[in-house]
Amino acid sequence: MNRQPFAKSTHGMIERWRHLASPDFVGFINVWLSWLREYLQRDQLLVSRQEVWDTLREAASSYYQAIYLTEEQIDRELLSFHPLARMMVLSNLSLNDLMEITYYTKQYWYEKFRIFNINKSNDIKSDDFLCFLESRFQDDQMIFITTSEMIQNAYQQCALAEISQRSTFIQWRQKELDALAQLPGVVCVFLMRPKGNGQFTIELSAGEQAVKIREHLLAKPVRPTIESDATSGQALVAIAAREYRVLSSPDFVTRQGSQAWSDVAAMVGVQSALAIPLRLPLTGQMMVLMLYGQYTNQFESTWMKDFGQMVKRKWEANWYRNQPLKHQDAIYVEQAEYYREILFHGGLVMYCQPIVSMESGELVKVELLARLRLPDGELVAPGKFLPILTNDELDVLFQMGLSKAADYLVTWKSIGLEIDVTINLPPFTLTHPRCIDWIETVIHERKIDPKRITLEILETQEVHEETAQMLLFRLKKLGIRLALDDLGSGYSSILRLSRLPFDVVKIDQGLLSNIAEDPLAVLGLIYGLVQIAKALGKDVVVEGVEHIGVLEAIKFFKATMCQGYGVGRPMPFEEITSWSQNWTTPIFSDEIHTFTGALVFHWLLIQQEHPFLTISYEECPLQRFLVREGKTTEQEVKWHTELHQNINFQENLMKGLEYLLSYAIEELRQLKFH
Repeated sequence: MNRQPFAKSTHGMIERWRHLASPDFVGFINVWLSWLREYLQRDQLLVSRQEVWDTLREAASSYYQAIYLTEEQIDRELLSFHPLARMMVLSNLSLNDLMEITYYTKQYWYEKFRIFNINKSNDIKSDDFLCFLESRFQDDQMIFITTSEMIQNAYQQCALAEISQRSTFIQWRQKELDALAQLPGVVCVFLMRPKGNGQFTIELSAGEQAVKIREHLLAKPVRPTIESDATSGQALVAIAAREYRVLSSPDFVTRQGSQAWSDVAAMVGVQSALAIPLRLPLTGQMMVLMLYGQYTNQFESTWMKDFGQMVKRKWEANWYRNQPLKHQDAIYVEQAEYYREILFHGGLVMYCQPIVSMESGELVKVELLARLRLPDGELVAPGKFLPILTNDELDVLFQMGLSKAADYLVTWKSIGLEIDVTINLPPFTLTHPRCIDWIETVIHERKIDPKRITLEILETQEVHEETAQMLLFRLKKLGIRLALDDLGSGYSSILRLSRLPFDVVKIDQGLLSNIAEDPLAVLGLIYGLVQIAKALGKDVVVEGVEHIGVLEAIKFFKATMCQGYGVGRPMPFEEITSWSQNWTTPIFSDEIHTFTGALVFHWLLIQQEHPFLTISYEECPLQRFLVREGKTTEQEVKWHTELHQNINFQENLMKGLEYLLSYAIEELRQLKFH
């Protein structure tokens, strides 16, 4: 709503100000565009195409004439729909950036007014002008704030809108596409599906330009294909489908994999794109939602990434609920519904797998692992019931597991046990709008020290890194400890580890699966990962430890903790107390107890590249181990004797490595923890 108009004298002042400022307005727009370039470049959002800058120039000229060169009172509500305000908000500029630009704009005109006064070319009273300038500056800021709120609210409401139970899924799909196409900045929306030959076809569409785009795409000889080795397999829709993750393109027209369709995009004003893959768990059917944007960088902001994830969750949940089943799926689905019914009505049990300290050998933490207990007492492994759950149900499962974790912590505290818990947090659940509220509520209601809870997050590309960073830092503020699970299983693990606020990293248990085939390669990789993580100040848990030799090896690597069947299998909550009292292993003394440990002890001498002559032959842990193992003949241990005498040092290091390696391989092939 408009405010009261300026007094008549003020109108006269504005008219004289327009006469002075209008000749310099083009210069102001040039300066404004240079400020914008600076902000875009700083945020790595630089746009190089001239037509984009021409559009920005035209929109800025219209907008700032209305703000600073008109006599009329500003209608903030009307200008909140101005193309410039929409363009700026949807181009991934932060609100802070927008506020700074409005401030610089005010300062620019203040400086021009000061120069006019110095040159005596102005008879405007300073107080009147400053009042006018401050009023228009506030208008400028409020327009951008209002526009930002309106646009974000529109996207969020669309993603969270309740699903009508009266419409079929077919009807709902078209209504939902229409709603998406009406969002600010969206040119059109396609629902695409791969055909039998792998090529994508447009199944449904919405938006003013949809028909035109569809006609031109059908006329193209090249179609996007699911096959990765084809040129058209680099289309955004194809990559999103293959990798099953939400993807975006900040500048669709110049994107390498979209060049075959760039002329069509440019013709209808498409600048950016968002690809949201959808998959049906039971059948593996795939569809991809494609949103095409009017502005560059439109889908790159954190809140846009969250929007994409919310839409994905919503569509998949509704698709699953409404999917007509084939006859051959009926038995499987009946069993899935049976599992689901029991799971959410008292069938969930959390097993505890011990995690022990590599310094003391004591139980310090347990990982809570979900199991499904059937009415007859049978336990169902998570691999059989987790895949049948929708994302919404996984959210509920996480809340149930977190509640049980809190119960365990309260019980242990009452009997004087200092045991922490770690529980898995699915990537989709992390992005749920209420996830952090759930965690905070449990902590406060149960009066739990948040440091006693570690949330394990699997390395994934499904969560955009900026979104993950924001959410993880919010969890850190609660005092929760965070763990990156399965380090070493993904190509970007180390990079993400250096940027995201994890306290703990867990080295993927799969790395140890073939240790008996090539112990040095496997142990060398684990050693390197441990050193990287520790250099970044993280605690390190080695998973998958099944042999006492491996346990001893990672002790020499100075890992923080370990877990695995060789330490302790997952067990009911009721058994963990007695297990902790009876758990023991000899490797936490200063002696060497296994050939695998001896191999690592010797290998580390090579890595450190210096003699160990400071240790006498008689006091050497390796010598004492060889004596206990009966390996004391002169021929067998000559290399070790000469090492201590500094004779042919490098040669004897390699001889010792070969000697110990053969025994370690034999030991590891037994695959027994004894």
